[in-house]
Amino acid sequence: MRKLVVEIISSLLIFLFAYTAFQKFSHHATFLHTLERAGLSGFFAICLSWVVPIIELLVASLLLFPSLRRTGLLVSIILLSGFTIYILYMLLFIPNLPCSCGGVISYLSWKQHLIFNISFLLLSLYGWRALKTGKHIAIRNSRIPVI
Repeated sequence: MRKLVVEIISSLLIFLFAYTAFQKFSHHATFLHTLERAGLSGFFAICLSWVVPIIELLVASLLLFPSLRRTGLLVSIILLSGFTIYILYMLLFIPNLPCSCGGVISYLSWKQHLIFNISFLLLSLYGWRALKTGKHIAIRNSRIPVI
């Protein structure tokens, strides 16, 4: 059961990160403009506008492979924590909130987006924890000794 839950969580995260990365690439100018309106300077905003979607695709790739999934979930936790802090910052300190989100996510308010991110952050934490604790549980279907 735990394996199935981790598979579902990983699939949701793969979809989320791949979707948002492709949105950022396909609407790069808008994403860059949003970063600049958030107070980031030119060179730093330009770097982030490319690095963020590349990292999102990297995380999605890590989550695809069971042997790399634990690392993918950990990086997902870090990335979603950063995004959540960014959204909190935007809500607290930016009066006219720009939005570079595309597709379905663009219909969310910033507060709904915060809840959305926190939900995926909690899913990532749960999945990572389930994999972490699951390694110590041996389920045996044969008489081959577990070393």
